[in-house]
Amino acid sequence: MVATNSLRESLRAEISAMKDAELRSAFREGLRLSVEHITRLALILAELEKRGERVQGVHSGLLGLLRAVACGDLLAETIVVFACAPKVLQRVGQLPIEEQERVLADPEECERLLQPRSFAKKEGNSCRASPTRLDRAMLLSMAHTATPKDLAALIAEMIASHGSAVDVWAALAQEKPIQQLLAKGDGHASKEKRA
Repeated sequence: MVATNSLRESLRAEISAMKDAELRSAFREGLRLSVEHITRLALILAELEKRGERVQGVHSGLLGLLRAVACGDLLAETIVVFACAPKVLQRVGQLPIEEQERVLADPEECERLLQPRSFAKKEGNSCRASPTRLDRAMLLSMAHTATPKDLAALIAEMIASHGSAVDVWAALAQEKPIQQLLAKGDGHASKEKRA
């Protein structure tokens, strides 16, 4: 602990002496290094596990994120940008890599996703729910492999975020892959009732 405190004080003095431009540059470099370090940690974890080593003392949630980065399902940048919002991180992290890249390339979309209740649009005195491009993209990517139960869980989360089941459903039910998945679910339910 003492070493950490002395390091913090040493860095504080160094940072206080920096000019604004230097601080901005150091901040950007720090974010870049964070992405690099997360990627490195992910690959180290994968190699340790490949060798049969068990990693202890690390939260299972972090291990899951690192495993996803190591196998190419999650961008380290997604973790850095959305670490402060675990639900948003989970939702963005479930998207295909190309869609994660598109979300990360749009600073306004990232900022909007990080705002509390960011999914609601004001109309007059009421708040009308409106599923985002991210919601649709996630549902469409899930529609080809998801079970009806997976879809129901995601829609329930969206309704909780948006506050209006009618608006969420009206927007999503128009998507053909979602209609097909729901039809698949209806057939599954019918078979269960007969059994």
